[in-house]
Amino acid sequence: MTVYAVNPHTLKTQVDAALGNLIKSSVVALDELTVVVDAAN
Repeated sequence: MTVYAVNPHTLKTQVDAALGNLIKSSVVALDELTVVVDAAN
């Protein structure tokens, strides 16, 4: 089994760029990324 570790701040930057205006908020806390989008999306 291969283990991959992704820096959550790098992931946040990439997700923010990919989803753009769809994101209501995105926060890194305790090394976890939480993304909030509108329910319609």
